[in-house]
Amino acid sequence: MRMNRLFAVLIGLPLTGLALAQTTNNLPITQDVIYTVRTNDTLDTIGALFDVSPLCIQAQNDIKRPSSLRVGQELRISVSCPRYDEDPRYNGQLVPTVRRQVSTFSDECAGYRVRLNDNPSTIALALNISVEQLMRTNGLERGAGLAIGQCLALPDEAVPFGVFPPLDAPPRGKLYSPDVPTSLDAIARQFNVSYALLARLNDISNPRRDVILPSMSVIIPDNAPPYGQDDFDPMDFGMGGGAELVASSAKTHVIQPRETLDGIAALYNRDRECLARSNNLRRPHRIYPGLVLVINEACPPYVGQGVPPLRVRPAEATAEPTSRP
Repeated sequence: MRMNRLFAVLIGLPLTGLALAQTTNNLPITQDVIYTVRTNDTLDTIGALFDVSPLCIQAQNDIKRPSSLRVGQELRISVSCPRYDEDPRYNGQLVPTVRRQVSTFSDECAGYRVRLNDNPSTIALALNISVEQLMRTNGLERGAGLAIGQCLALPDEAVPFGVFPPLDAPPRGKLYSPDVPTSLDAIARQFNVSYALLARLNDISNPRRDVILPSMSVIIPDNAPPYGQDDFDPMDFGMGGGAELVASSAKTHVIQPRETLDGIAALYNRDRECLARSNNLRRPHRIYPGLVLVINEACPPYVGQGVPPLRVRPAEATAEPTSRP
């Protein structure tokens, strides 16, 4: 019996439903195989031999310590494992003997798996997305470390790396005033928009008791989820900024690092003080990156003295800047 088993190992005959693989003649593997540990084998060398993640081999064979391998031990090598150099948790230094083509591995992470030496800046640079958006999407604090193998969600419609995204913006939409006293719920049904979103955008703390009078105005946001659907990200609809509301067709500008209101006013040829009033900026010198400004086209032309150069031309600017007269 022992001789028959050895013969099967050498020629790769099936054993208990799995093929056996001991030499490069069996590579690359196209199905799960059984491998018998030999002298000087490690999980790393075995992983490189079969182009399979050593960590996956360890997990599937319930190996507590990688150093506990023993000669003659049988290991299951599965095509469901990541390839040797595609497991973000493992930083192998070897080169796979033969690159494996067949792999049934499917990563559940729809975003990005953190690898060794990754940080938010290097990830954002590699993917050409905003660092701020990446951190905000994943609730990351500045200076916080990332865990190898951690799955990061990628922001929708991310701005390019190096451009500051809109972080504090007024909602886009329109104002509505009822003809007769009514409830916020009735307005939500009338426009088929989320009741919870209306309450939050309009800062109504107890909407079921408050009556909306004809003298009052309610913000009806663009692209709001329908009535009855209250699962939404408030940041998608604007929850801040200077202006109370941005019309659907309004031109806006996302403030970038080291920009000034005077420079922005000159860029769009609009009076600085008028822009400040249009955006309810009581302290124009305290603007900050990510704040969204409404470019009021009714403002008179720019009459300032000096214009500091812009380091970044914001991609979000929807107005065509004009030169200073």
